[in-house]
Amino acid sequence: MSSVTLEKALCDRLKVEEGFRQFPYWDCCGQPVRACECQVRGKLTIGHGRNLEDVPLSVYEAELMVLNDIHRAVVQCRLMLKFFDLLDVPRQVVLADMAFNMGIGTDKPPAGLLGFVKMLEAVRGLKFDRAALEMLDSKWARQVGSRAAKLAAVMRTGVLE
Repeated sequence: MSSVTLEKALCDRLKVEEGFRQFPYWDCCGQPVRACECQVRGKLTIGHGRNLEDVPLSVYEAELMVLNDIHRAVVQCRLMLKFFDLLDVPRQVVLADMAFNMGIGTDKPPAGLLGFVKMLEAVRGLKFDRAALEMLDSKWARQVGSRAAKLAAVMRTGVLE
């Protein structure tokens, strides 16, 4: 299947997992960004002067952003995981979803997706049951809960929900 199919499948999945929020929030707890240490509080701004407090993201803008982020995650997976394109689309979606969620992890020692050394070895060896178990036996799985369980099920079965 083509990368467009992979990116569409990943986009559909991420919209469910990540949801949509117009205003900035802290990803660790889901709480809106409010704290400011400044004497005179300014407005949260991004890009070319976009005042996010008065002009929040539209669904269309969020769609453009997620498509760019999906493309980045897929490219990183292709560059860093030489076996990525040998996998079926559902398992590519799992790896790209994880890279999207926590980063690819190019630091030393690797964090992010590349930090899942045993899981990636199992995927490379097409041992998908083992890979799913390695996914679930992680700090990441404890943090993201049902998301990890769903992704592990896809890794195990090769079937997107």
